[in-house]
Amino acid sequence: MTAVPESSSPGRAIAFWLCGALGVPVTALGWLWMWGVSEEATRGAASGATQGASITFMVAPLVVVHVIGIVVLASVARGWRSGRVRRVALTVVVASALGLAIALSVTGGQLVVPGQLPFSP
Repeated sequence: MTAVPESSSPGRAIAFWLCGALGVPVTALGWLWMWGVSEEATRGAASGATQGASITFMVAPLVVVHVIGIVVLASVARGWRSGRVRRVALTVVVASALGLAIALSVTGGQLVVPGQLPFSP
């Protein structure tokens, strides 16, 4: 099975893989955003933030990044007759996994900063 689309030029395949490679740093930033929001929510400056709103603010941009990646890759892979959905899904999963690995290496292995436990005497 070849990676070059049957009904389009090799330039479309190059554009697909370049967009997939660009997804790695973009998803890394999405994962870092999630860590940054959770880290900020544990500080005193954001102590008034509710837990539900913080989770939404953490996860929503990450979901948007993945949806944009799927849409962009699907539009670039439009000319492929077979395996388009599988190729797009696999590319997004690999880019996200690599982005997660980068984010974990930057944050010291923490995806979410745990909040302080309530005081108990």
